[in-house]
Amino acid sequence: MVRTAALGLLLLGFATLSVEAQPTPPVDQGGDPLPTGALARLGTSRWRHGHGVRSVVHLPSGKGVISISGDGVARLWDAATGRTIRTFRQGETLLAQALSPDGKTLATSDTRGTVIVWEVATGKEKQRFKAREGWTHHVGFVQQGSVLAAATEGGAIYLWDLATGRESGRVQAASSLRALAVAPDGRTLATNGEDRAVVLWDALTGKEVRSFGTERIRALSFAPDGKTLAGADFDHKIYLWNPEKGELLKTLDANQGQVRSRTYALEVGFSHDGKTLATVSTDHLARLWEVATGKLMHTLHGHTDQVYALSFAPDDKTLATGSNDNRIVLWDVARGKEKVATTGHGGPINALALSPEGELAATASQDGTLRWWEVKTGKEVRRTEVLSEALFSLAYAPDGKTVAVGGSNGILHLCEAKTGKTVRAWRAHREKAISSLAFAADGRRLLSGGWDSNVCLWDVTSGTLLREYGSRADGWVHAVALTGDVGKVVSAGRIAQLRLWEGATGKELALLRGHAGGATTVIFSSEGRLIISSGRDGMIRVWEVASRGELRSFSGLAGGATALALAPDGRLLASGHQDGVIRLWNLTTGKLLQELEGHLGRVEGLAFTPQGNRLLSGSADTTALLWDVSAARAGKPQRIQLTASQVKEYWLDLALGDGAKASRAIQMLVRDPEHTVPFLSEHLQPVSQKRIDELVRALEDRRFLVREQAMRELKALGRAAESALREGRKNASFDARKRIDEMLQALTDTGPRPEELQGLRSVAILEQIGTPAARKVLQALAGGVRGAELTVEAKKALQRLEK
Repeated sequence: MVRTAALGLLLLGFATLSVEAQPTPPVDQGGDPLPTGALARLGTSRWRHGHGVRSVVHLPSGKGVISISGDGVARLWDAATGRTIRTFRQGETLLAQALSPDGKTLATSDTRGTVIVWEVATGKEKQRFKAREGWTHHVGFVQQGSVLAAATEGGAIYLWDLATGRESGRVQAASSLRALAVAPDGRTLATNGEDRAVVLWDALTGKEVRSFGTERIRALSFAPDGKTLAGADFDHKIYLWNPEKGELLKTLDANQGQVRSRTYALEVGFSHDGKTLATVSTDHLARLWEVATGKLMHTLHGHTDQVYALSFAPDDKTLATGSNDNRIVLWDVARGKEKVATTGHGGPINALALSPEGELAATASQDGTLRWWEVKTGKEVRRTEVLSEALFSLAYAPDGKTVAVGGSNGILHLCEAKTGKTVRAWRAHREKAISSLAFAADGRRLLSGGWDSNVCLWDVTSGTLLREYGSRADGWVHAVALTGDVGKVVSAGRIAQLRLWEGATGKELALLRGHAGGATTVIFSSEGRLIISSGRDGMIRVWEVASRGELRSFSGLAGGATALALAPDGRLLASGHQDGVIRLWNLTTGKLLQELEGHLGRVEGLAFTPQGNRLLSGSADTTALLWDVSAARAGKPQRIQLTASQVKEYWLDLALGDGAKASRAIQMLVRDPEHTVPFLSEHLQPVSQKRIDELVRALEDRRFLVREQAMRELKALGRAAESALREGRKNASFDARKRIDEMLQALTDTGPRPEELQGLRSVAILEQIGTPAARKVLQALAGGVRGAELTVEAKKALQRLEK
């Protein structure tokens, strides 16, 4: 017995040590758990959805609030803390919800006409119904919760008996219903539709009881005693009727006698004592009215987008509102103020950027604020109220001293990173939204894309427009990118897909076709040799700048990636998507390495830290997350040994216009430096500047044969001779200029020649190998013709290798 007891104590001790050794799950600044793989959260997940909030309702106990959203999820929140208690996942965009009188059953409806009945206590699905007339945009419990009513887009109201699960009746209202309300008696339904009349129906018989009014009503609500019916129209007015007589009692004006606007209420609702009416509207505001007098008591400022939903707590002391800014806000009814000010952005994060050292993050939001955060901890360090309009784009200057931010009203701001103060601002893109920003490596030039369909290059110190790229006929520009020296500029557009320009001249180099339905986002690789894009066709495509051709593509998701980022080593690609998932890819092979799940809404921005082992993501759910991506980043291609014939075969493939074959050749040659570098050293012979200059001068020779020979050699050199030809043209004779123009035009009309592709792709191979022997070959190439693309790219590769 003693031994058994001792053994038991020993085992208990080991069990205790085992429990103590388990790591504590990471939490954010507010103490809420982080998703698997996340290290920090910027902002809060409390009272947040990933899409616009369409309805909120309090539980009868007052301890919980249920909300639905366009993200396809209903959430039960702790009313005291805002923490999520339970989720109900329907999958499709949710339009309406209703809670049974006892608070035990929840009904949700979506855009596919599906209505699901849930058990609130467990989150389990109990029943599922299907309407056949399109969207089910209103639901309600009638007959003391035993029957469920659902109004459809086609004007029919379905009645389902919850005990049997069968349809118990149907009311055919107007051809299209806009509003539905269930009376406190559990039997009377009020509707409004295309005929503009408010109609009362008997849910038991399906017969019309009476109709009144001629207004276009957006929302209806009965007072708790059933003696008053409130209706909000599309012209900022709220009507109060006596439903028994159909008499108009009073009219409330949300505009308060001001100039008419397009503002109108989206929902109305009575307090439980019937003394207060709440309205929420398209002007981002909620309003509290005294029912007896029609007096406006409070105007509630806090949301940053249209407000769709409202619900009074059972004690009438708190009002919950839900908005298209993806948030729920709780208000103190007596004071007309927010009860609890939550941390973080008050709307979706539309753009983010990391400081050059990766220690600070800047985020730009729909709420019009620009905020800075400590990346490691998620702590907010400062904020700037940049403007009242939504912010769509953001870029950190290379020196880390300023950030550029663009808004929906076309104003471009430069803000001091240290203080958050705006140091310069100017109007751009014809006062249309600025969708994308990118700094040049010198920090003195800034590229922007906008909803005016233009791409612009700006002088940062003065705000002067240096150059415009593009055409206003191309449709919105979704994203822009540039190589660090502005040698190349690319844009992703709704109509024109991808356009590639020469940065210095604005000359269009190519229209990269492939994304059906337009491109959504685009980036350059760090060395500028590759373009990575995503489109509405759901594909991620990798393009080669030199050949203007597609190297490879791999499937993302329907709708395409909403954000892209490439790790500094150029191997790990991150893509963000509509479903809130971040996917990590091997850029070379297109293999999916990992999925990061944690955001509630669309991913709007991605950025790798300088070391490449951390990834920051910003989302429509108003938060940003810092992820550990070191596992996906680990591992390098294994070395191989090629035969002489294989090296030669891959060398020939480098000259092909077939991007897939060329990409394969680059991968294989990089993996065998021992044989590849000597081969390239032998076959890459740069043309000397001296010989080029001699040939250009020979164009002025009086001897015809000498001139013809010079032209043949210059034409054979292709783009390598372009810079020397342009320089020689400045002081050339009339006849020589004609010959030079002929050759320059030929270069414009044709793409890169096979040997030019071989050279540029070889530079990429040598840089990836990076050995002393490879650098020696690059140094030889860098000593070639001034201004030639091969010379320039070799110099850039050497500079990057020296960092």
